[in-house]
Amino acid sequence: MRFTEETRKAKLFDNAIVGNPQEAVDFIANILESSTEYSIIGKDLDGKILLWNEGARRLYGYEPSEVVGKANSSILHTPEDVASGKPRELLDAALRDGKWEGTLRRQRKNGQQFTARVVITPRMDSSRKAIGFLLISKDISDEIRLTEEVKATQFYTRSLIESNIDALMTTDPLGIITDVNQQMVALTGYLREELIGKLFKDFFTDPARAEDGIRLVLREGRVTNYELTAKSKDGRATVVSYNASTFRDAGGKLQGVFAAARDITEQKKLEQQLRESESYNRGLIEASVDGLITVDPSGSISEGNEQMCRMSGYSREELTGTPFKDYFQDSERAIAGVKETFDKGVVTDYGLTLARRSGTPLRVSFNASIFKDASGDVRGIFASARDITEQSRLQSQLGEERAYNRGLIEASLDGVITVDPVLSITDVNETMCRMSGYTRADLVGTAFQQYFTDSKRAADGVRQTLDKGAVTNYELTLRRKEGQELLVSFNAAIFKDADGKVRGIFASARDITDQARLQGQLAEERAYNRGLIEASVDGLVTVD
Repeated sequence: MRFTEETRKAKLFDNAIVGNPQEAVDFIANILESSTEYSIIGKDLDGKILLWNEGARRLYGYEPSEVVGKANSSILHTPEDVASGKPRELLDAALRDGKWEGTLRRQRKNGQQFTARVVITPRMDSSRKAIGFLLISKDISDEIRLTEEVKATQFYTRSLIESNIDALMTTDPLGIITDVNQQMVALTGYLREELIGKLFKDFFTDPARAEDGIRLVLREGRVTNYELTAKSKDGRATVVSYNASTFRDAGGKLQGVFAAARDITEQKKLEQQLRESESYNRGLIEASVDGLITVDPSGSISEGNEQMCRMSGYSREELTGTPFKDYFQDSERAIAGVKETFDKGVVTDYGLTLARRSGTPLRVSFNASIFKDASGDVRGIFASARDITEQSRLQSQLGEERAYNRGLIEASLDGVITVDPVLSITDVNETMCRMSGYTRADLVGTAFQQYFTDSKRAADGVRQTLDKGAVTNYELTLRRKEGQELLVSFNAAIFKDADGKVRGIFASARDITDQARLQGQLAEERAYNRGLIEASVDGLVTVD
């Protein structure tokens, strides 16, 4: 009867549930037996087990008959805790503080240990005197495992983010930064704490474009290669390629944007260098006195310079993409020449007759070689076509006049050289090496003027080209490595980079030593021969 009165005073039960002591006992027994996930154990002040619910049986493996009134709760502790006096320590703490709560290693009947969350509270009699303890515990091994797995996943994810070479960040749908990696910190110069919570657009030189990028991602779901210029704390600007996509929660609700910003400053620099290189190469091609043409492995023309257009009478657009063989009277020989170049890698002095648009045939001499891509794969052939019509005519006439004139100088590629504004040689071709007797390594980086008998005139020629843009038929005497001297005629023009800035001069050097000597001999022979020689664009040689 006292039990019923106490529970009513404590207002733990409604009168409709508990009407008498037996009903109260039955109700509490019901609660104990239905609590299968929680172990509920009652014990006296010394730790002897007095109550053992179904949850305790399942958790620890002991039947009630094995422990109730017989065993001390110390059997639920690990041997190490028992040896250290832990059970008594916990009971004393509960008495002192009114409750002890924490996690403990526990031991089942079969010896298996696990981690449990434990609450120990004193049991009081009606006079509020402690008469025992109530111990409630729950196995939290799975919780710990899941927590550790979550931590491991978070650590792994963070490691992936931080190890990325790109600056990574996340924003909410409003464009407010919610997370960044260390690369983003390095890119902007701001601490992680300074970035988070700020607007994404505020860290770029063009905030409107940055904001448009966020809108584009939200609308399309992703964006790639979206260029922005990041603005760092110290004012440094970095061009970045922005790739982003939206991310959602497990329910498919939009959470924000995940973005990667890659520094493409070096890429932009390389692109500029490529443009300059293309401009330089174009200058070389267009400065040539010969017709230049490229042919792909299928035999189709892929490029031609203005001189080739003038020689053939066709525009670059008309030539490009058409068969090389179609522009020669002997198309089979033209095909054979292309095949020989691809087979051998190079051909020289390959004679062909160009079928010009005007109908007038033009005899040309081709020098060609293959060119390859960065991987070493052959991409086509590069050929120079020199008009040898006049040369052939002169050779025929000179052959009729005198035997020693029969050896009209065979046309060959000229020496080619580039010089920077401070008069240093920056590039040469093999012909120039043969003409001078020096290797390319010997010539590049040295002063242009030191290879001529009149170094002042040589330097003046370069400066004149830089000032006027071009010089033609500028004569100099080349001093070869072996001491020999060659009279050469220079035709030169400036070349510029993609921005129009003068980078140096491009010059072609033609050996006119023999031509000058031949001119003297021919002057002694006949004025007619003199006229032939002077009309020639090529050097002439006599053989006794």
